[in-house]
Amino acid sequence: MNYTEKYHLPQWEENDRVMRTDFNQMCANIESGIDGAKVQAAQSDAALDQKITAAQASADTAQQTA
Repeated sequence: MNYTEKYHLPQWEENDRVMRTDFNQMCANIESGIDGAKVQAAQSDAALDQKITAAQASADTAQQTA
């Protein structure tokens, strides 16, 4: 059996026996990767929200002192 370069997904060849465990592991790996990307996106969104709030506070302060 061969695997894809980027995500190490199984690429069965004509004579390979498709094993349930290989298929289940592939699905578990995909789910884990999707979940990790989702968590990372949520963390990035939270960090961006903090920066926007800080920028707005700075702009408000600058406008009040002008």
